Amino acid sequence: MFHIGQDGWLFLTTGTNRAADLYANSRLVWRMLRSWRRLLLARAAKAGRLGARYLHLSAPEKLSVYDHKFFGDGPVRAARSPAGRLGWALSLSAAGRGLWVDALTPLRRQRDEADLYYRTDTHWTSHGTFVAYRAVCDACGAAPIADLLSTRPTRSDTRLMDLGEKLQFPVREVCTDHQIPLRARIVERGRLYALAERRPGLVVHTGVHVAYRNDDPAADPRMLVLFGSSYSSYGPVGLTSMLAETFRCVHFVWSAAVDWALVARLAPDIVLTESAERFMTRLPDDDGFDFERCQDEAIARILAENPGLAAISP
Repeated sequence: MFHIGQDGWLFLTTGTNRAADLYANSRLVWRMLRSWRRLLLARAAKAGRLGARYLHLSAPEKLSVYDHKFFGDGPVRAARSPAGRLGWALSLSAAGRGLWVDALTPLRRQRDEADLYYRTDTHWTSHGTFVAYRAVCDACGAAPIADLLSTRPTRSDTRLMDLGEKLQFPVREVCTDHQIPLRARIVERGRLYALAERRPGLVVHTGVHVAYRNDDPAADPRMLVLFGSSYSSYGPVGLTSMLAETFRCVHFVWSAAVDWALVARLAPDIVLTESAERFMTRLPDDDGFDFERCQDEAIARILAENPGLAAISP
């Protein structure tokens, strides 16, 4: 499931998505990359017909950024990062270059300045999220808030993270999060999001919808709709909150697929999709995807598993 590297760095290598296999130079991997290229180009064309610009961010695996801490034999080579290879494939056309958000290059360039990922988890720290945030801003011509982290309060605690808990003797990590929201406020809460608000500690993901409004005069006047994963998040410490501090309006939907009916209804300036590099084995299917139905199914599942929540469900 995971690999123990240098200096306490843990890496996800196998499991459901078999992350390390994505670094192989195989026909299967290249076929996957071609499928992703076709999907992203089709999305860009569809967004264009709706009057929006489309961008895609593949959140790099820790393997792709901290390969010098991996310290082991095997097929993992940073030069074979699937996200990096997809970016190269897209660069072969002007349309492809225009939709790609390259977070891998700046993450690798700044990897020794601060821990950009948690050592015992697969996700970015606030510093890593900030690097990805600047890459998104650069891609869509927005001005990033240079002092975003230095002007926000922090909260530290010791946690058992998703890789640290898998050790024979679990290891906890001291985590410091920057609490980002200052200018933006929540103006729309999906039913799944509202349920999580009413029950602290309830873990919700796919189907979550939340919208932010930022009336600061310096905010970028555009609307951005983000379909993303746990790397984007909907809480106060993720990519979504950083973008909400920057743009006039940001909608976040936790989904790998795009709900084009929602895009048509909102008429945003920018449609951004974000997905983890290790999830590239699963090609999203946008056809007929309805996030409202996804949200209803998630709520029904949660209530079936937790009957006591029915009284507080939205």
